[in-house]
Amino acid sequence: MSLRDSHRAHTRARIQDAARETFFGRGYHEATIDEIAQAAGVSRSTLYLYFPDKPDMLTHIAKAYGDALCKVVERLPSPNPSRAEIGVWVGELARYIADDRTPAILITHLSERVDAPMAVSQIGERLIDALAARLPAFAAALDNSGAHDLARAWALVVMRDLGWACLQAARDDGKGLGASLLIVAADLLEHFIKKNDEWGTT
Repeated sequence: MSLRDSHRAHTRARIQDAARETFFGRGYHEATIDEIAQAAGVSRSTLYLYFPDKPDMLTHIAKAYGDALCKVVERLPSPNPSRAEIGVWVGELARYIADDRTPAILITHLSERVDAPMAVSQIGERLIDALAARLPAFAAALDNSGAHDLARAWALVVMRDLGWACLQAARDDGKGLGASLLIVAADLLEHFIKKNDEWGTT
């Protein structure tokens, strides 16, 4: 990589980090391009050389976060992890989210809105795809025939509750209620995996 390319990559990363922090602090819809440029230490025109608008910035933030989450998913034993293995993996996921909680909280809050940006909803789809590659229960949830709507509903609830438990655990450093929520989330995931054989008959 040339010095110029290295400088461009550094500037792009700085703008993306500034956008992430500004979206988190001000809210995605309230944040302005000028605020992001100021936080990144660049001019507005320089920012536009790298990102045409806020949705593009959010898309890059969401993609980077989704890539990282999918790597954590790849460490989940398959196809039928034991409850102990699920517990270890949920702990890994919770630690990752605690270490990088800014995008987790930002994306979670945006996903709760009726007008959630496409980049945010795509993270959920990517995670279901990654889990489906590891676990037959999630693969069944992707069946679009309508025969497995119950499986898809379960998958969405499991993912929502697992993410929520990890965020709560991050807020109290994995102690107290947060630790208990991780246990319940792991139990829920185990239950969903074990129900896999029932999806064809319910």
